[in-house]
Amino acid sequence: MNQRIVIWTIVGAVVAGLAFVLMTPATATKQNIESSELTQLQNGGAWVIDVRTNSEYVRGHIPDSLNLPLEQLKQTAATWSKTQPIVVYCATGARSAEAASYLTSQGFKKVYDLSGGMAGWTGPVAGGQPATSVPKGPGVVETGGEPVFIDFAGST
Repeated sequence: MNQRIVIWTIVGAVVAGLAFVLMTPATATKQNIESSELTQLQNGGAWVIDVRTNSEYVRGHIPDSLNLPLEQLKQTAATWSKTQPIVVYCATGARSAEAASYLTSQGFKKVYDLSGGMAGWTGPVAGGQPATSVPKGPGVVETGGEPVFIDFAGST
């Protein structure tokens, strides 16, 4: 074979490989975290999503978390930015693992799952009720006929 053809073939393969690497979007990350890490992520602007049922949420939840039952996640998450860091949790970790896997499969870049869920949570627990009526306008997403108000305007 001609030496020039071999060199140009190698150069072409390297350029094509670099172009492929540079054009491929960054891969999503899914990471299990502990309670102390959740607090740090939340302070850094991560959204904390409780994927348990409304009745579980009312009995106690992580402060400043949003209640979004697992069955409503798919419809609602479709409206979120894929670069927003998101922490999910449930009672023991099974539903949040499913939620984290779903979000990662949809291209969310930073997804965190609280190890052990509420059973493993060592921080403060808030009580209260999820919103039953919400205002109309930006930030309101209808999910399965049940309105859920999502206000992350205070987060950066």
